[in-house]
Amino acid sequence: MARGSEDARQIERILKHGPLSAFADANLFKAEEVQPILFCPVGYKPNTWGQQINSLLERLGDWDARFLGEYAAVFDMRYFWQADGLYVIPKPEVLAIHLKIDRPYEEGWGQLTQKGPLAALAAQRVVKNWLEDRLTPDLFRLAESARTALLQLARQQPKGDFFVVPAQTGKLYAGKSPRNASWQIEHATFPAQWRWSAYCVGWSLYTNPHRLQDDVHLFVDCPGDELRFADTEFDYCPCFRLAAGELYFSGHWLEDPDGDFGSASALAVVSLGP
Repeated sequence: MARGSEDARQIERILKHGPLSAFADANLFKAEEVQPILFCPVGYKPNTWGQQINSLLERLGDWDARFLGEYAAVFDMRYFWQADGLYVIPKPEVLAIHLKIDRPYEEGWGQLTQKGPLAALAAQRVVKNWLEDRLTPDLFRLAESARTALLQLARQQPKGDFFVVPAQTGKLYAGKSPRNASWQIEHATFPAQWRWSAYCVGWSLYTNPHRLQDDVHLFVDCPGDELRFADTEFDYCPCFRLAAGELYFSGHWLEDPDGDFGSASALAVVSLGP
């Protein structure tokens, strides 16, 4: 088959399935990359999973964290060397019960993100939420591959109210456009990766405020969510950034490579690629 014909088929697939589709056989967005300008804090590591649990329990109350040690022990961090470390995240389905939110992975996803990690962050520091009126099902949704990964993780870690997972908060994809990073995340192997949502990134920043504490720290794209404005396509993703020491929650255009940003992903022993 001629190269031009194959390129046309790939473009047709992307137009049909969306710009972040894992159906494309080649990364059509690989040129969307610039030199990183900002970086993670020097020597950055997340707090221990025990310290993170303590922070979460102070916020959430009497949740069941008894099994986190068992699940954390599964991960040999020599294998997950690309990760910052282990992150502890409240299970979305459990938080949804506490907040009385229906269908947390579907229509309730924006409300869960707003009332969960964003509310926790706002109680901890100054947060400017530019997406407050846009976290509705028609404008904000969980990417299908991220939903699949979260549900599979819940099956792998069925006990208790939290899950623990190795993740990185942007360093692997600094300077890459969100859709370029998303393609690479969904095609990663050894180990597999999946795109992290603002729900997960928000909780990781709550338990690790030192990750994004200074204007010179790398800002975080959340490609596990899909965002649009008004009548546009879902051609944005949410992001966390700093300005004058204040945390901003806003949108980043999928096509835009920016040296101030990097996309977050979780690393797991699950395959989400094509």
